[in-house]
Amino acid sequence: MTDSCPNCVRRGVEPSSERREVDQIVHRYRCQACGHRWFTSRYLPAYSELHGRRGESVDAAGEAA
Repeated sequence: MTDSCPNCVRRGVEPSSERREVDQIVHRYRCQACGHRWFTSRYLPAYSELHGRRGESVDAAGEAA
């Protein structure tokens, strides 16, 4: 999964490493343009639920219709 550099906003930065745990994935990034380094940690159950709901109709309360 690519990310955007929070320092110079370059898009499409590829992860330099990835670590998977039971319920999360951690990506480390290094921007080729400015050298900034950062990481992201994604809680997989929440992330999977979010993407699993694409295309579903959602009512005003945020519930699947």
